[in-house]
Amino acid sequence: MESILGKQGHCPRFRDKLIEKVVEAVPVSRTKFLRTKSSRGFTLIELLIVIAIILILIAIALPNFLEAQIRAKVARAKADLRSYSTAMESYFLDFKMYPHDSSQGNLELTTPIAYITNVPMDPFGASYTKSG
Repeated sequence: MESILGKQGHCPRFRDKLIEKVVEAVPVSRTKFLRTKSSRGFTLIELLIVIAIILILIAIALPNFLEAQIRAKVARAKADLRSYSTAMESYFLDFKMYPHDSSQGNLELTTPIAYITNVPMDPFGASYTKSG
């Protein structure tokens, strides 16, 4: 059976002319061409929507992150005070009194017998003193 393209579609010249005529017959408007060309990139509105979504996610995540940092500092302060308390109780068991307050801090806790290796600093930037 012979088709329009010749025997079993082996007539390249006829096929090429037919394709040219079909392409010429199909109306392609300039606006449609421009629309398909601009669909390759992102529009300004699409970019603004993506930026807005990212900002919303940051607004949700940032307070949780800051709160987690504060909780970590509080946990660190509690652990420091626990070790400080243990060192003071150990000192009390040896000397039947607590170390004296001095301008150097509780130096007696670290020398000559090290009840604690060093007096910890408050993670919030202050020092552990009676006055706060």
